[in-house]
Amino acid sequence: MRNFSYNFIDLIFNIANKWLHIKTKMAVPKRKTSKSKKGMRRSHRSALFKNIVEDKKSGEFRLSHHVDTKTGMYNGKQIFKPKI
Repeated sequence: MRNFSYNFIDLIFNIANKWLHIKTKMAVPKRKTSKSKKGMRRSHRSALFKNIVEDKKSGEFRLSHHVDTKTGMYNGKQIFKPKI
């Protein structure tokens, strides 16, 4: 059997819901999301491609704006001595 206090609370909520017309509803957007807004929201989800370039002197592939690990060169300057 249900407890008296639980029945009483349940009864109060039922009366309040009917009297105040309180009903739970799902969240519904006020306006349609445009294609532009949807695209702007999803802009960071695109596939990230690494910018790989071929080194001019050594012919090795490396990331652009990074030191070539084989030769130790960057922008025509020797940054470090390569390990042999």
